[in-house]
Amino acid sequence: MGVVSYGNKKVKKMGFWDLQLIKASVFFFAFWIVSFFSIQSISKYQWLWFVLFLIFAIKPAYRALK
Repeated sequence: MGVVSYGNKKVKKMGFWDLQLIKASVFFFAFWIVSFFSIQSISKYQWLWFVLFLIFAIKPAYRALK
C-alpha cells in the first residue's frame, strides 16, 4: 500500500468538523510563522498563534493516527 492510498483512507474517515479543524490549524500555523518576520503588532502574539495551532490540531491528528 502506497503513502497516497494510505492517506486517502485516513481522510475518508474524517468528518466535516475534522476537516474544518485542519483548516483552522493550518491558518494559525501560518500566522505563527508570519509572526516571526512581522514588525507589526502580530509579532507580540507569537505564543497565542502557536497555542491555537496546537489546540485545533490535536483532535484531527489523533483521529488520523489512531
